Amino acid sequence: MEEVKKLVLNIVTWNSSAYIPNLLASLQEQETRDFTVTVVDNASNDGTLVWLQTHRPDVTVLRNF
Repeated sequence: MEEVKKLVLNIVTWNSSAYIPNLLASLQEQETRDFTVTVVDNASNDGTLVWLQTHRPDVTVLRNF
């Protein structure tokens, strides 16, 4: 059984490919790992979703069209 996390981080994006890599990298540097990350993407067309699928398949992505 997977451990339940205490914190859920919901990150709302729209065309955020310039920012999401650094944001997620900074979260990995936190001392606590007691959180899950969900990215809620609002129909980005700048490669944000491709980057997430390629580099961060561990992040849950909810796509709004």
